[in-house]
Amino acid sequence: MRRAARALGLVTFYGVLFAQRGPSVTSADHRVVQPVLIAPGSKPFHLDAVVLDGQQTIGTIEWLWIDPTHYRRFIRSAEFSQDLIVNGDRTLEKNSGDYLPLKWNTFAMAVVDSSFITNTIRDGDRLETKANKLADASGIKCFDQARKMCIRYPDGLHEIVAASGHGVEFSDYQNFRGTLVARTITNAARLGEKRLDLHVVGLEDLKNPKP
Repeated sequence: MRRAARALGLVTFYGVLFAQRGPSVTSADHRVVQPVLIAPGSKPFHLDAVVLDGQQTIGTIEWLWIDPTHYRRFIRSAEFSQDLIVNGDRTLEKNSGDYLPLKWNTFAMAVVDSSFITNTIRDGDRLETKANKLADASGIKCFDQARKMCIRYPDGLHEIVAASGHGVEFSDYQNFRGTLVARTITNAARLGEKRLDLHVVGLEDLKNPKP
């Protein structure tokens, strides 16, 4: 029991810290496993996701993407809702408020475009990825060089990109079209902020895509 509590305390402590800027130089390698699903030339897809506060669903995000000039994105929450429809040179945007809250913008983009997050990395930001060898595909995370204080995430690889303003953790990677796509994205909550989780509940090829 004491060992379990100690591990839980370690995870909780680490979860609070990972969003903070560190004193060391950030790795120059900003690559993450999470792909860019909306890159030019990518195949059309349909993605559905829910955003949870603990066990409570607080919103949904849906993408129907054909190409960079033909797509639809829908955000639904009590805080903010948006219909964004891009059809060639025409854009229809309907918002329930004056601006898109940062957390919803981060979730909506991180799930389909990891470069939206990695492009904001600054020196000193916490970056733990497979590419810089601070995250492991086995899900093992150690907190000391002797590797005696470790935890293991049951869903495998966890990559942390705590970029200022857009900190997230990618996890639960699963295959999609021969590449790995994170099915869970967690906001890098700072002290006083809520930890929220986005879960991809549907990701498939878009059938009969029509602009």
